[in-house]
Amino acid sequence: MISAAMFSGGKESVYAAYKALRNNLKVKYFIHGHFEFPRPSAHSLNIEFVRKEAEVIGIPLVEVKLRKGFEFKSLRELLVNLNVDSLVAGDLYLIDHYNWVERLCEGAGLKCIEPLWIGDQSKSRETLIEEVNSGIEAIICGVDLDKIDSEWIGRVINRNFVNEFLDYCSERNIDPCGEQGEYHTLVYSSPIHRGKIRILDCETLTTNNYRYLKVKRFNVSNQTASIRTLKT
Repeated sequence: MISAAMFSGGKESVYAAYKALRNNLKVKYFIHGHFEFPRPSAHSLNIEFVRKEAEVIGIPLVEVKLRKGFEFKSLRELLVNLNVDSLVAGDLYLIDHYNWVERLCEGAGLKCIEPLWIGDQSKSRETLIEEVNSGIEAIICGVDLDKIDSEWIGRVINRNFVNEFLDYCSERNIDPCGEQGEYHTLVYSSPIHRGKIRILDCETLTTNNYRYLKVKRFNVSNQTASIRTLKT
């Protein structure tokens, strides 16, 4: 089955793609939507980094500008034109968004694949543990300052630091995966990255009580993980 996958560059989008590939799906395209949000998207702000992620993973990135009120129509038309059989998304438990993606797939004649769906917020902790145990390493690139302290911007989530972050989430009653927009990430290393992306320079920006990490310079170093080794 030939698939496209929604791809923000964040850890859930990478982990969903990883699980889809492990299940022998052929992910032919990544789709990155540039939405007209009230505030900038932490991922679109770092689109050069997201493009490099897709390049390092080895899957073409298709970008689409989505005007407010026309998101569904534009995505449906894109999916039809891509000539794929299914769409992979990384929803966890927000049923309204899950249903929206299902309707989108139905409208485009595709199968909807949600490899991360748990349907229960209480299981989000286990999902984050699974992600880092798979080898995903991510940097926090956006935080809602009403929910998360500014000191977490630029912090790393991986095997070494996940317990500290989980403790913080428990104390503050924050969803560990950030499913409700508490924070966003960029993945610099994972089992499907064919190189590790090293951040060389960045800056922080604040707008509308939201803090961003803007990556200004980065490079790629080699590592052993490769998309080609997933099925061995």
